[in-house]
Amino acid sequence: RYADVDPRRCGADAAATALTHFQKHWRRGDPVVVRGVEGERVGCWTPAAVTAAITDRSVDVIDCASGERKSVGVEAFFQGFNAPGDEMLKVKDWPSEDDFKQKLPRHYADFVRMLPFQPYTNPVDGPLNLSCRLPKEWVPPDLGPKSYVAYGREAQRGMGDSVTRLHQDMSDAVNVLLHVEPR
Repeated sequence: RYADVDPRRCGADAAATALTHFQKHWRRGDPVVVRGVEGERVGCWTPAAVTAAITDRSVDVIDCASGERKSVGVEAFFQGFNAPGDEMLKVKDWPSEDDFKQKLPRHYADFVRMLPFQPYTNPVDGPLNLSCRLPKEWVPPDLGPKSYVAYGREAQRGMGDSVTRLHQDMSDAVNVLLHVEPR
């Protein structure tokens, strides 16, 4: 399925209704959940596809049980989704904004296209996205995208935390769940 708010998919009337609903909640600072957000490149967000596309050889991870930070091979990290081990690992803010565009250009383009409410969320040319209106001579803030990748096992529940805890960001944020594997 594609985004329930994409006028190309759901029609202009439904998209306009969804946008009005979003604006009402956005003004109040309420979180908004949009279902059905999906890119056009089916399967590009699987661990195997990201591993094949990225040029990095290693990635800095956090061991969720101990809090220890260490470097592991990208392929080894993503194999953890399919080959359960003893560790529960996560990666935060990877790759950085500039690196995301350079190292995963197709993924970056797919991510930007799938964002709901494009006038507000498109980081390139969203007419209502204030970061797009900053003077060119200013150093732009790092608004992402950033990926948070984590895996864990049911048996490891309580031994660490492989999720991002509730927190407050310095700016509005869009979080998109791109891949889930059942266990």
